[in-house]
Amino acid sequence: MADYRKIWSDYYGPIPVDENGVTYDIHHIDGDRNNNNIFNLIALPLKEHYQIHYDKGEYCAAHLISQRLNMTPEERAHINKKISEFKTGKPLSEYHKSRMKKPKTEETKMRMRKPKSEEHKNKIKEASIGKVYSHIECPHCGIKTASNNAKKYHFDKCPKYAGDIRPVYTCPHCLKKGKGSAMKQWHFDRCRYKK
Repeated sequence: MADYRKIWSDYYGPIPVDENGVTYDIHHIDGDRNNNNIFNLIALPLKEHYQIHYDKGEYCAAHLISQRLNMTPEERAHINKKISEFKTGKPLSEYHKSRMKKPKTEETKMRMRKPKSEEHKNKIKEASIGKVYSHIECPHCGIKTASNNAKKYHFDKCPKYAGDIRPVYTCPHCLKKGKGSAMKQWHFDRCRYKK
């Protein structure tokens, strides 16, 4: 039992129960859940408690109370819509419109359809005539690619790419070869085989 429910029941007696056997909620009159002064607490049926929070625009609190009520799916959808509008700061219809994709062009629609006839194939070819694609050349192997993702997916994975271009060092004491700071940290003047 929450502290405020115990405080209320210690002062007024057992918490009332409605006709369905559901106990009343204890509502904080000033809205501050940390203020458990007995004069700030009031026992209310679930429906009234829900309505108070809904009327004040406290939709998250109303939603939590609504989960214990026997509400229809339409009523639940309404409170969820209010919460979404509250979080986004816009009416839900405007929020969804702002996130919609741009309408497709006729050319894109034609490309998306499966060619059903020779005439349809010709229309697709006509739509693509005159398009100029920029070709990107791999600096390692010289292959030209029309994809914009070539830099991301080909350049670093090119079979002719040496990978790490850092210089290779050889320790004069143990003759071990390696690259970068690990060699400098564990070899040369600090090598365990140094005499």
